[in-house]
Amino acid sequence: MALASSLGYKAFPVLLNAGGEAVRATPSIEQFDHAIAVVEHGGRRTFTDLTTDLTPFGELPPSDQGQFALVVHPDGRTEEVTLPDVEPADNLQAIALTGELSPDGLLSGTYTERSTGSRQYGLRNLFTAPLDSTRRADMARGIVTSLYPGATADSFQTFDGRDLTADTRVAVRLSGGRAARLTGAGGRTAILQLPFGSMRSMADAATALEAQGERTYPIDAAKILGVWANTNTFTLTLPAGWQAQLPPAVEARSKWGTYIARYQQDGRVLRLERRLEGARGIYPPEELYDLTSWLRAVAKDDTPYLVIETGARP
Repeated sequence: MALASSLGYKAFPVLLNAGGEAVRATPSIEQFDHAIAVVEHGGRRTFTDLTTDLTPFGELPPSDQGQFALVVHPDGRTEEVTLPDVEPADNLQAIALTGELSPDGLLSGTYTERSTGSRQYGLRNLFTAPLDSTRRADMARGIVTSLYPGATADSFQTFDGRDLTADTRVAVRLSGGRAARLTGAGGRTAILQLPFGSMRSMADAATALEAQGERTYPIDAAKILGVWANTNTFTLTLPAGWQAQLPPAVEARSKWGTYIARYQQDGRVLRLERRLEGARGIYPPEELYDLTSWLRAVAKDDTPYLVIETGARP
């Protein structure tokens, strides 16, 4: 507040509950055990929690978002507010793998990962301190080998996790990853392993929910996936003459969340896109069947690998 005042802005303390919810029906001072600030500038307000060292100005940590709070004015008057909530799409983890496949099934390319909102903290924490050469090499190797066995890494790009203006992005080049295996007489078929796995586990989750029997309590949609979004993009240039057998697209939209998967090939370029996004909302226990139906709709994207015709002759 003193810093904002010295820069010519108005700032006020804001009282709230740390990581919990204040119950409005039973007000007591014990419920307000945490303080942040609100800064007025340019005709608008920005709430900021300076007790979190990795949250950029203009954002709030997830534990503060959507909370009931009290703005305290200089004359002691209090103003009831609800702290801003961000949309799931703003808490984004975007992963992309772009590369080229050799005729013997080895992949070379670039992996990038970028996070925003609440998804940024995992990356920021990794890079709050400088990495020595051994740690950098181990981290880069761990990324590429988790995608494809045997891959080697180089040109690892990182950022300063404590620089709150830095783009939370990492990138690494990989080569020699065993992405496809030739099968059939004369290698007429290749089995391409996808780097992002399958959504089959969603059907298992639906079965587990149904096995618990009739539900008594409401369902919080935010607890299903989380208030976040995830995108995976795989762009691969295939050898000349190779043609993938593409699965159908999957699109499952509901009050529980959104899942979209698309597969396409244009010439030699194979492109796979997936997006999974959570949602908010409290629904009655009778909606369990609707939830499990949606989970099974997502699970239809059970595609851990693709079959590709190489065009080779036996």
